[in-house]
Amino acid sequence: SSTSAFPIPVFARVTFTNLTPNTTYRYNTGLATDAVLTSTGGGFNIHYNANDDSYIYAAGKSLTNAGEFSTFSTLPGQTSRSVWINLVTSTNAAFQEGGTIFWRVALGDNNGNLINRFQLSQTSVALRMGTLPTQATGVADDNSQLTEKNYVLLYDNTAGSGRPVAVALIQRSGATVSGAESFFATRQTMPSSWATFIP
Repeated sequence: SSTSAFPIPVFARVTFTNLTPNTTYRYNTGLATDAVLTSTGGGFNIHYNANDDSYIYAAGKSLTNAGEFSTFSTLPGQTSRSVWINLVTSTNAAFQEGGTIFWRVALGDNNGNLINRFQLSQTSVALRMGTLPTQATGVADDNSQLTEKNYVLLYDNTAGSGRPVAVALIQRSGATVSGAESFFATRQTMPSSWATFIP
């Protein structure tokens, strides 16, 4: 998505290592136009609370303010954890159509103290919905029969290998992204539905 389009969440899978077992962590995500890691970056998040398996959409991003961060917990003996992160576009310049964007993640302890910021090794390109070859196309399923709050991954090959071209959260997640593209917005409360866009 871009500043000139209505927002649709985009997702990525990351793995944190060197974690402390049996510990709860907080995190949020941002995007930037350069590789200089000075902040978490722009954009909003659908925040996930691992304690009660709930999602909430918030314009704010903080490791200390309730509702402005996601959480996960490690198990006894577990020192790494893979989680889904996401971004919802804002009017930040990082989301201009056609621009290369860098994913960033801020990781904190359960008190909100920043541990570190990370930048993903893979980038994304900001797209806008439209009919041009360089623009995105909406895709949706109203009755996927998949379990709510899980994820569906779309690939450009029948083997389902490599990097997916799109990832969508199965509704109803409980989070409502305000101002979203209409084909996405109308499905946010439809059980077992999902919507996203593909290049």
